[in-house]
Amino acid sequence: KHSDYRRNSIRQNENEAEIGYWLKSDLWRRGIMTEATMRVLEHAFTDLKLSKVWGGYYNDNIASFRVLKKCGMIYQYSKEVYLPLLEENRTEHVLCITAEQWYKQRLHHI
Repeated sequence: KHSDYRRNSIRQNENEAEIGYWLKSDLWRRGIMTEATMRVLEHAFTDLKLSKVWGGYYNDNIASFRVLKKCGMIYQYSKEVYLPLLEENRTEHVLCITAEQWYKQRLHHI
């Protein structure tokens, strides 16, 4: 069932996934998240044979936007979301990359 695969904020099909991450601030600006995200994408497309991977960031998190862009993700849309733990609304910006886009990107970097 489609709803079984919708456990996060971004709607996706059965053969798609969403990536999310958190890194403590004293480890920022070392390329750790970019490297980790690239490896997760490689696993997603080569081992799991997913067709698409989604990612998102909030307005105040430009660093996450940069990571997703460096990994080849392309902007899709923005939406307002309610965060119950923070009891506030935020704008979430959603990006994605398809398996085809990821493989083309890899060919250009070899």
